[in-house]
Amino acid sequence: MEKKIVIGKCVRCGGLLLSRAGTKTKTCPYCNLRFHLDESIILARLNSAEEAKIMLGELKKRQPRAQIRPTKPRS
Repeated sequence: MEKKIVIGKCVRCGGLLLSRAGTKTKTCPYCNLRFHLDESIILARLNSAEEAKIMLGELKKRQPRAQIRPTKPRS
């Protein structure tokens, strides 16, 4: 059976993202970078969206939280 969903990492910010297998490019929902998925690290290939959702949740729990940079007050 062919794997239908992939979990990958953004090449810029390292954010985790889901994509259909065979997709050429993806826009990161965190940093808005558009990149080729073949440049990304693929963490998993799964058969269903439900499996992908569960695994993505587990991976996000293990991933260290990004540090939020303080914003400058507007003048």
